[in-house]
Amino acid sequence: MKINLCIDGHYMLYRSVFLLNKLKTLYGDLDTLLLNDYNNMTNGFPFNKIYFVADGKRSWRKAIYAEYKNGRKKDLDIDWEYVFNTFDKFKDNIKNRHNCEVYQIDPFEGDDIITHIVKESNKEGFSNYIISNDGDLHQLLNFSIADNYINLMYNHKFNDEKIFVPKNYQLYLAHLESLETDIFDLNNDTDFLHFFEKTRQKCKVVPVDREESYFKKLVSGDSGDNVLSVVKFTKDIRGIGITGSDVVWNMYKQRFPGIIDFDSDIFINNLIEILVIYRKNKEVDFKSKVFEKIKFSRTLTRLDNKYLPDGMYDILKNKIII
Repeated sequence: MKINLCIDGHYMLYRSVFLLNKLKTLYGDLDTLLLNDYNNMTNGFPFNKIYFVADGKRSWRKAIYAEYKNGRKKDLDIDWEYVFNTFDKFKDNIKNRHNCEVYQIDPFEGDDIITHIVKESNKEGFSNYIISNDGDLHQLLNFSIADNYINLMYNHKFNDEKIFVPKNYQLYLAHLESLETDIFDLNNDTDFLHFFEKTRQKCKVVPVDREESYFKKLVSGDSGDNVLSVVKFTKDIRGIGITGSDVVWNMYKQRFPGIIDFDSDIFINNLIEILVIYRKNKEVDFKSKVFEKIKFSRTLTRLDNKYLPDGMYDILKNKIII
């Protein structure tokens, strides 16, 4: 089994910074903790390749939506200049590590780069173990028995350790267990099964239905990224929250039970039909407004190379080694 490790560098950084800031040891321990965390993450399994990914200094999403992530505020008690200088030195340090590729590419966010790595490597039969707390990356949690890969995501928030797995992941594990192997070769499938079992014993296992997860995100928006609900056109209009998105999801699936093609206009029109019923909205221009809003929100939130601005897929393809 071929498997890559994809590390969300900013998840790793911020987790360390906030912990050390509480302990008032940021200046003395940040570089050491980053290196220890990296070693712990990379030594747990013989990964084929390690991708350490960081956000670019700017984002293409900000260029098309000025309000993107505007609600986020930095803790003014933290010396961020010191933090990012230390982080830059750390990235330079690990560039020479075995099988490690470090990527920070403008104007891409880390999840754009991780998405490219995961989707392109899946085509080559590579699985991916993602370390991040970014819920957007749940879109990548899937598996294929035919192409022999599975994508998983792990994060650790103090005493809350979780591994996110694709819905029905047991089918893939059963597939691995059934494979015949040459006893004279290293049994990487068995190694992975042991690694997963060890991880499962210490973590909460959270199955993710990536279709349902993305549907609800699209409908309700993302407060962290300042992406509004698809029915919230102005600040004075009430959006649809998490609870409401559950209701809309159930209504949609009752009316349209098949697999959702999020990239199609058919999906958008189907969703609008449900939203009209849910909101009991009879305004003449409601449908046209929601249609455009869904398309725009999809561009901001859908992790797929087809939604990148023209020419940007080629940038990733030329710069990233798969």
